[in-house]
Amino acid sequence: MVRKRNDSNYDNFDNFDFQRGKRITVPESIKGKINNGYGDIGFDYPLLFSETLTESQKKIVEICDSIKDLLLYKNQKYGDSALNPNNIFYKGDSTNSIKIRLDDKIGRIKNCEETRINDVADVVGYGILLMASMKVTKDDIAKFKD
Repeated sequence: MVRKRNDSNYDNFDNFDFQRGKRITVPESIKGKINNGYGDIGFDYPLLFSETLTESQKKIVEICDSIKDLLLYKNQKYGDSALNPNNIFYKGDSTNSIKIRLDDKIGRIKNCEETRINDVADVVGYGILLMASMKVTKDDIAKFKD
């Protein structure tokens, strides 16, 4: 059901795409600047809730959102063990622990005849976890934009 602007039964009004009737993920950097999908939102990035995204851009958003959901699911399921390891056997820090896991996953991809989606998703996820363990911020990443 597409919710109307005057619908009082909404959750988090700013994260709803009225045109397509779907939830959207709003980057932290623009929260509070969005005018509920109407008018100027004041940033130089394609509108995530706009039909102006190319099919490739829509696929990027879909995959990134799915990886985020997977990481949050696994973080909850495994008790934040990647960023706060139990140090039962390995006594190193989380950054080196993630590098070891990443190395194992990349080795598996290299040595398998068929690349599995699960292994690629794990590499992407470990890359994100590695950045989190390195205390990377959105401002650090924004510096890579030309």
